Amino acid sequence: MANAFDATPGFIQDPEEIRRFLRQVFAPEELKGKTVLDAGCRNGDYAAELLRQGAASVVGVDLSRPCIEAARARFPGESRLRFVEGSITSLRDFPDSTFDVIICVGTIVYLPPRDMIRALEEFLRVGRPGGAILVLFQKEKGLFVRLARALAGALPLRLFVALARLAAPLLRPVLAKLLNRKISPTCAEYLLISLRGVYFGMPALMPESFRIQTPTCEHCSEAATMSYKIRIPDQKAPPPWKALP
Repeated sequence: MANAFDATPGFIQDPEEIRRFLRQVFAPEELKGKTVLDAGCRNGDYAAELLRQGAASVVGVDLSRPCIEAARARFPGESRLRFVEGSITSLRDFPDSTFDVIICVGTIVYLPPRDMIRALEEFLRVGRPGGAILVLFQKEKGLFVRLARALAGALPLRLFVALARLAAPLLRPVLAKLLNRKISPTCAEYLLISLRGVYFGMPALMPESFRIQTPTCEHCSEAATMSYKIRIPDQKAPPPWKALP
């Protein structure tokens, strides 16, 4: 899925939208002085805001080389930020219990269900017991969106990206209505490009105790997204979810 997002390193999300999102999900003490993994960091938007909200250090991992290069170029002098090219299904650069907090926003949904489970297992491994994993999944969508996803996957990548950029101004009101949130012109383009390869649904049965309300902001809402904040158990404990067949 990295190829489609190779076309998006220049899309910078509204910092206030990210700030609002994180403040609704995390209390200040949950981030202050903590070591955080941004799993699927793209160009570093969330990673930078996590630092602003008190994190001691943040590591961003992403499969897209253009996005990682953009992140490094955006924050060259910040020693507490590090960006690594790699897959969230194999965090081999990080020992067990490395991070207090792990966030995965807009990334795990581009993995096949079996790989989603692998990514979740890696989050448990590199997370410290008692810490938190924030992970967002896409709800099932209607026929219109599923047809758009099929078209996005069938077209050659360059043609699809070009068409998405042309169609974004026309489809922006439709997207805003479907997702029940405001959408900027650049966000509409990003959302169309991000249809390619997205998976609707969940790979596991999550305990309802982990379910949290998805904040409504430019990049997500409860209408389209399921959000889970998982408390990391002792590493000898079984995963706190049940894999679906």
